[in-house]
Amino acid sequence: MKTNNKFGITSVSLFFLIAWMCLPLYRHLSSSHGIQSNEELPYNLITALSFIFVISTISFFFNLIGSKATKIIAIVLYSVALLSYALTESYSIITQQNLGADLFGYSIKDILLTASSSVSLKIDMIAFFTLVLIFFVSTSVFIKAKDSILRLTITMTLSLIGFIITFIHVQRATDLQNENKLLSLLSDIKRVKNNYTEPLNVKGFPFLNEFDFSNPWKEYIEQTDTPPNFVFVIVEGLGGDFVSNGKYAGFTPFLDSLIQQSLYWKNGLSNAGRTFGAMPSIFGSLPYGESGFMNLGQQMPQHQTLFTLLKSSGYQTNFFYGGNPNFDNLDLFLERQTLDQFINSSNFPNSIKQSESNKHWGYADEQLFLVGTESIKNKTGPRMDCYLTLSTHEPFECPDLKIKKLADALIEKKQGDFSANKNIFECLYYTDNALRKMFAWYNKRTDFKNTIFIITGDHRLIPMDNGNRLSRHHVPILVYSKLIKQPKTFSSLAIHSSITPSVVGYLASEFHLRFPAQLPFISKPLSTDTFFTSNLDLPLIRVKNSVADYISGKDFLSEGELYEISDILELKRAKNETLKKKLVRKLNDFQSKSEYVLKNNKLDSTSRAFTTEFLLTEYQKSIEQKENLVGMSPDQMLSKARGLAYAKQYTEAGVILKVLLNQSPNYHDTRLLLARTYAWQNKYDSAMHLVNQTLKKSPQYADAYVLWSDIEYWQGNSKASLKISEDGLQWNATDSELKQRRARALHSLLEAKASQNNLIH
Repeated sequence: MKTNNKFGITSVSLFFLIAWMCLPLYRHLSSSHGIQSNEELPYNLITALSFIFVISTISFFFNLIGSKATKIIAIVLYSVALLSYALTESYSIITQQNLGADLFGYSIKDILLTASSSVSLKIDMIAFFTLVLIFFVSTSVFIKAKDSILRLTITMTLSLIGFIITFIHVQRATDLQNENKLLSLLSDIKRVKNNYTEPLNVKGFPFLNEFDFSNPWKEYIEQTDTPPNFVFVIVEGLGGDFVSNGKYAGFTPFLDSLIQQSLYWKNGLSNAGRTFGAMPSIFGSLPYGESGFMNLGQQMPQHQTLFTLLKSSGYQTNFFYGGNPNFDNLDLFLERQTLDQFINSSNFPNSIKQSESNKHWGYADEQLFLVGTESIKNKTGPRMDCYLTLSTHEPFECPDLKIKKLADALIEKKQGDFSANKNIFECLYYTDNALRKMFAWYNKRTDFKNTIFIITGDHRLIPMDNGNRLSRHHVPILVYSKLIKQPKTFSSLAIHSSITPSVVGYLASEFHLRFPAQLPFISKPLSTDTFFTSNLDLPLIRVKNSVADYISGKDFLSEGELYEISDILELKRAKNETLKKKLVRKLNDFQSKSEYVLKNNKLDSTSRAFTTEFLLTEYQKSIEQKENLVGMSPDQMLSKARGLAYAKQYTEAGVILKVLLNQSPNYHDTRLLLARTYAWQNKYDSAMHLVNQTLKKSPQYADAYVLWSDIEYWQGNSKASLKISEDGLQWNATDSELKQRRARALHSLLEAKASQNNLIH
């Protein structure tokens, strides 16, 4: 069969190679590192050659069968490869790390939310990558060139060599700092797919051990007659090098002053490299599984956390978060903690208007602290208040112009990376000032002297230079209270999962609070050594689907490489095959036990079972399968259910809504739509039960009052309908639906009165 030698595959491949090698230039030219390093250049080249081999082979097949669209097919395939590379480069530029298999740990909605909050930072980056793609497509389409036997032979030989080298690299699944970003993604996916660990002969409850109830803070905190309040503040992205004497210090003056009066662990670590792992680690010292404890969703095993342990001892538990509670299954996790109060973006007071700068993620930190402190104003007795902040998250837009100007004045005096990242430091300065105001409010309370504050970062800020593989986890951990005898700085390694064991030991020893004798904590209490030591012996989970790091004392295994940790958290490569194999076995053993307990509900034998809110019958489960809900976002599921409900297919709609509420218990519109389906079928008691549940979670929620007013009106109770609509308007003065319900009820009452007068006369 005669082939078309005018196809020009060598020319198209050459233009692809030029475009490919240009894509990393933006990252290097926009940083202080210059052009591509000698280590990165070969990786980019062999990866490009491997794509050329695959795409050329496909193109030649179409050419052999005489397809006229061969060149178009080649251009499209090459364009897809370039676009994929551009996307992985973009991720690397924004997050300062390579995209890995954690991509599959998030829903499409979560990915889009994260991307939308970051893209505004790099408009010039998008323009650069777009121009590279335009260059490739235009030159490939408009420049004509014939192929020769020699050119074809050279192209295929070189590309075959590149393909073989790339295949070997992906098989080895290495993760070199300077490797091609798309190749890194493929390598990580390969690693996760092959991440099989030989299962141990695990039985019973392997994490459950006798707990040592000694007080780790005995030398440092004064004795009191009553158990103290606890206030946790988890600051988004607060890394250890942004406070005190850190590399990027100077923009947290309040926190720095607090550190001087606190118990401070300067070598603190987060168990996870993102927020998804912070809550289970800080409050539960819980194992991770493959993708994080909260990622298990409804399959989370029975467990206890500091919330449940303190609540059983008479503490009130409150959690304040200005963001979407559905993200990373946070609301599902906190629902299992039976909190007394959970304030989030779905039930923020209507008087608090969301800042335009925080529109991507939620309410600004100062608003969060205001709402939280107001909600506990009149509460007495022991409390556990927890705040999770947002303002130091991408896209890093400072909500306060006055604070922004003050931060800019400080930045002008700095050198290095400060000016290039001034929006980050503006937000840090803002959050620090918000913390100062929050402490001023707590200081006014009569129980301030009997309150212990624990402050840490959920992980280190992602967009800043990470330094080494441990830097992503470096966070400050500080304990502040008027009860502290003398401030102290500890040099020992510390970690989030040691916080709850420390608090439990302190309360059990000092106040004889009763806790289970056995607890499944993965860490010991915080070490109080003032010299550099480590009692850590556990893995780190950098991102979802990536448990490849292990700390044992001062030794650190990361991606198959062994390092020694210095007293300033620098890593020195170590050559000790025996020790390396030991840590690899420890990592595999931990994960094997972790997978066993999480899949078989064998974490904790003493915690109460959590009952799913809506248990589906076999018939309802068949409807769930028929409706094909797998992969749908909460919004898509609600939309589908709404359509079915409006079509009076109440059974099908009800199943979807119950499934959704089991996944997202704080999605109030879902609960109210289910209530409406009951009301439309005259099942008013069932409808009101759901309305009351909504108002308990969110006392000001306008649509709950709308539906309640409807239910009373539909039952002929216009007077009650009027009162309820007016109650709702006290919280939501401008709500048009509530105004319409009030007008309807008034009209009905006037008609009734007119009818009564007619009867009299």
